Amino acid sequence: EDIFPYLLKLQGAEHQAQLYARMKERGDCLSIKELAVDGNDLIKAGIKPGRELGEKLKELLYLVLDMPERNKREELLGYLAQMPR
Repeated sequence: EDIFPYLLKLQGAEHQAQLYARMKERGDCLSIKELAVDGNDLIKAGIKPGRELGEKLKELLYLVLDMPERNKREELLGYLAQMPR
C-alpha cells in the first residue's frame, strides 16, 4: 500500500497517483482491511470460510471503491444479503 503511489509514478501514471493521494487524504477505503466489515462478519452472515469469503470481500471492496460512502457495516451486510450465492 505504501509503495503503490511510487509504482504509479514510475509507470508514468501521474494522474492515477494524484487520484490515489486524494483518496488517501479523504480517508477512503482502499483495501479489504479498511472495509467496515471483516471475514468474521461474513462468516456470521453465513458465508463459508475459504475462496467464497475472499471473493465476497473483494466484491465489497469494489463496491466501496466506486461508492466510498457505502463503507458502513450495516450497509455492507445488507448488500451482502442481496448478493447471489
